[in-house]
Amino acid sequence: MCLAFFDTKSALGATQFPNADETGSLVEPPDTCHRTHSVRPRHFPEQYHSQPFDPPKGAIATGETLELMADDSTRARVDATHDTTSIVFVCSGNICRSPMAEIVFRRRLAEHGLGDAVTVRSAGTGGWHVGEPADPRARETLAAHGYPVEHTARQVGHEHLDADLLVAADKSHLRDLRVLVDDPDRVRLLRSFDPTAPADAEVPDPYYGGDEGFVEVLGMIERAVDGLLDWVRQR
Repeated sequence: MCLAFFDTKSALGATQFPNADETGSLVEPPDTCHRTHSVRPRHFPEQYHSQPFDPPKGAIATGETLELMADDSTRARVDATHDTTSIVFVCSGNICRSPMAEIVFRRRLAEHGLGDAVTVRSAGTGGWHVGEPADPRARETLAAHGYPVEHTARQVGHEHLDADLLVAADKSHLRDLRVLVDDPDRVRLLRSFDPTAPADAEVPDPYYGGDEGFVEVLGMIERAVDGLLDWVRQR
């Protein structure tokens, strides 16, 4: 079995493939699962999700690989002795939302004397941007608000799945990650830590928008990290 593990809002919909679940995520894709694409897909409205889509290069793993990732995650949780709390922020390509959250949260931890108590990382569900810096607009927004901008994009792997907490930017990341870990409660939406946010609120993807979208995302992150800081303190 081959499981698709790629980006947000899968373009493989139930009307096109009867084996897609109610969210539009393909559980057991046809042969198109094994083809690759080098360009990050644009997110289309829901009515277009029934169209076939070739998952991008680096964003596909076989069912065996995914099962091994989940097994490794469970073993790591049992065998490892954690001296620090480990938190991983996850978005689609690890160049916009999750690196911004990682950088902001690192700063907030340092300001409260908790920098050595928490290991903070970020990764993307897709491999389109692995090795790249953060999006230029993300860097500009961070710099304009006094944050550092150094970052190298990574894709979610074994080393991330044993984290004490995986923080998802949106519901598609939440769904993908919960399939791969031993305890689904270890995966939460970032904005669930913001007491002023609506229930199930997501951080929207600013990738295809303008600069203002990155400013909006930064504000959402800053409002959420204080609640995440409280979560760390309560451990």
